[in-house]
Parts: sequence; structure tokens; C-alpha cells
Amino acid sequence: MKIFSGTSNPPLAKAICKYVGIPLGRSNIKPFPDGETFVQIEENVRGEDVYVVQSTSPPTNHHLMEMFIMIDALRRASAARITAVLPFYGYARQDRKDQPRVPITAKLVANLLVAAGANRILTMDLHAQQIQGFFDIPVDHLYAAPVMYNYLKRKRLRNLVVVYEGLHTYGGMAGRDMEALAIGIAEAVQDQHIRSRIGQVRYLGELLTQWDVPIVQPVGGHAIFLDAKRFYPHLAQDDFPAQTLAAELYLDSGIRSMERGIVSAGRDPLTGDHKRPKLELTRLTIPRRVYTQAHMDVVAESVKACFDARDQARGLTMTYEPTYL
Repeated sequence: MKIFSGTSNPPLAKAICKYVGIPLGRSNIKPFPDGETFVQIEENVRGEDVYVVQSTSPPTNHHLMEMFIMIDALRRASAARITAVLPFYGYARQDRKDQPRVPITAKLVANLLVAAGANRILTMDLHAQQIQGFFDIPVDHLYAAPVMYNYLKRKRLRNLVVVYEGLHTYGGMAGRDMEALAIGIAEAVQDQHIRSRIGQVRYLGELLTQWDVPIVQPVGGHAIFLDAKRFYPHLAQDDFPAQTLAAELYLDSGIRSMERGIVSAGRDPLTGDHKRPKLELTRLTIPRRVYTQAHMDVVAESVKACFDARDQARGLTMTYEPTYL
């Protein structure tokens, strides 16, 4: 086995070689006066299993072309198998036609890697899982998240902040998502939308009030808060009444609500005792343009069903508690 490196990240390639226990392969990579790239493999690779470590970090186009040339040189030097190791796969975000007359460059890069002579791809955290299907050769898709999670867990950090939009699994927002966000911001200040939204919440609140279900009054503009202390007067706060109600609602109808009580309050960092808020609430949040009046009826009926069976509730016992919520 031999490992070669392009110019995008030689320290990474050296670290890989140190871990594996083999020297970094010798190669000569330099630019011609006109900007073209010259590559020469300076050792015998005939019949060898070869790995080329090259990220497509900026300058993306230069590093991609450099990789194609290295793979071609290795193929012509009769390497038995060539694995392209791309810690970052460039052009991955353009993996579909989301507008007229645009390319699918994630597929184009896949085609170019295969045409250059790669027999296998090793990459990390692709923008979308389906990019693996763009290749007609094996793809090893690794994930950095488990390593990062273990590192952060050892650091015992708190109050972490997400510093990029979207989730780590897909990298960010597409243009259409940004457009939807912009439309939502515009609607949020339109009187007609505000009246409809508040009216929907009021409708749910009035239904629950008619059935004597204890809720916080007055009804809010985006949510209904169920008063779990009055809902379950027989449960002590250590029985987690608001969390019990959230669990009962989910079991009854699949409704996902949010506990705002002793669980959310957490523990005193010095004594380890529960912080005991005065309120035990279960929040029914109603996102914009998601639910119809029929959905409100289902929610109300589920809450009433739990209220009618309230004497059967026995509270909850925590069997596992993370260090930080």
C-alpha cells in the first residue's frame, strides 16, 4: 500500500501515514509557467494499492484538476487500485436541478473521477447521501460526527452555539428553503395572517375551556399552555406532572408537546437538587401555516381524553438523566 498527497493538505496526509505506519509516497507537483499543473510519481507503484489524499478546499478547481492528473499518472504507472481520498467533496451542493438550465456538478465530478482512473472513493460527510449513487465504483462514506461528539463529551462543554445554518447532515439551506424563510418573515407582519394565526390558537383555547380543561389564561398568540398542576392535582412535583401530560398526549394521539416545569428547570449545580418552578406547564405550540382547524379538533379531543382519564395517571420516574439538558 502507498499513500500520496496533493497540495491541498499535506499535513493531513502525513498524519495518516504516521498513523498507518508507512512513509508518504514521493511525488513532484509543480506549476508550469502558464498555470498548468505538472505531476510526476517518483517511485514505483506497479501492482500497488494506492491512496491519493486530496481535499477540494479552495482553490477548488485547482485542487480537483490536480487530483485528476495525479490519478491519471498513477493509472498510467500501472497501479493495481487507486482510491481517491476526499475529506471534502467539492461541488456536492449542486446535486439536483432545482432551477431551469443548471448543471448537476456533483455528478459531473463523480464522472471525472472515474474517467481519470479512480477505482474507489473515500470521503466524509457528503452534502447528501444520494451522491454515493452518482458513482459506478465503490464509495466509502465516513462521518465525522461520532468523533466530534466524543470529543465534546470529554470536554463537558455547556451552552454550545450552532455557528452555521442547517444541520451537519446536509450542510445548510438550499435556495428554495431561504425563499420559504423570506416568505414566512413577510407573512409574519401581515394583518390577515396574524388574525388567522391568533384565531386558530383562540379556537383551540375556547374548546378546552368549554370542557373545563385547565389552561393558562389569557390564551397566547402562538401556543396553548396546559396547567399540569391543576390537570393532575394528585401528582407531586417530583412525579413530573407536566412531563407526564406530554407523555400521555403522545401515547394517546401522537401529539408532540413541550414540558415547561421541573424537568426543563434542571438541577442546582451546587446541590444537585431539583429547581422547583412555581408552574408546571405543558406547551402546545402551533407553527404557522402547518395545521388546519381539523387538526385543532384532534388536539382538543386528545387533551380532553387525557383529562377525563387524569385520575389514572401515576407520574413518571427518570431512569436516565444526561449531565446537561
